[in-house]
Amino acid sequence: MSNNQLDAQKSDNWGAAIAQRTHDDGSATIIAPFVKTLSNTIKGLNLRDQARKEKPMIVADIAHYLCVAHGKHPGIIEHAMSKIVEDCSREWLVKAADGFTRERIYLTELTVAAGPITRAIGQDETDMLVVNQSKHYKMLASSDRKGCPIGSAAAFIIDWYHIRQLMDVIAVQLDTAIPSNTLPTISETEKMVSEYAISENISRAINFGADQMLSQQRAFWNLIKARSTSRNMD
Repeated sequence: MSNNQLDAQKSDNWGAAIAQRTHDDGSATIIAPFVKTLSNTIKGLNLRDQARKEKPMIVADIAHYLCVAHGKHPGIIEHAMSKIVEDCSREWLVKAADGFTRERIYLTELTVAAGPITRAIGQDETDMLVVNQSKHYKMLASSDRKGCPIGSAAAFIIDWYHIRQLMDVIAVQLDTAIPSNTLPTISETEKMVSEYAISENISRAINFGADQMLSQQRAFWNLIKARSTSRNMD
C-alpha cells in the first residue's frame, strides 16, 4: 500500500477514533451514576433516605455549574470559529454554533427550575475552579495551532451528547420541556474531522485539542462528584 493510501486510510478513520476516545475518556463514565440514580427515581424505584435528600442538590449542582461552564456566549464553538477558515468545517461550525445557542437556553431553563445550589465548605474555591475552567476551554478553542481548535470543538460536541442525556433526565425530574437537539450529529462530526485531518501535524493537533478538552470535562465532573461525596460524608 502506498504512503498516499495509508494517509487516506488514517484520515478516513480519524473522526471515528476521536469519537471513540471521547466516549472512553470523556464525561460518559463519570456521569453514568448520576444518570442511573436520577432515572431510577423517574421509574419509581425507591431510594434510601440520604439519596432522596441528595437528589435535588445533585440536580441543582449539575444545572448550575454546567451553566457557569458552558452557558455564556461566546463559548467553545464560537472561539473555534474565530480560528478556523477551512471550507470543510464551516458548515459544521455554523450548525454547531446555532445548535449550541439552543442548548444554552435549555441550560438556563434547567438552572432556573432546579433552584439555588446548597452552599458548602470550600464553595468559593469550587466556584473559582469552574470559572477558571472556562478560561481553559477558551484557550484550547482559540489556539493558534492548526487542528487544536477543531479537535477541541469536535470532542466537545460529541461529549455533549452524553451530557445531554443527563440534562434530559434532569428535565423530566423538573417537569421541564426537552427541546430538540439540533447539534451536528456524531457521524457528521466524524466526517468533518476526517476531512480536516489532511496531514500528520494537523492530526496530532486535533488529537491534542480533543484530549485536553476531555481532560477539562473530566475535571468538571469530578468537582460535581466531590461535592456530592462531601455531603454524603457529613
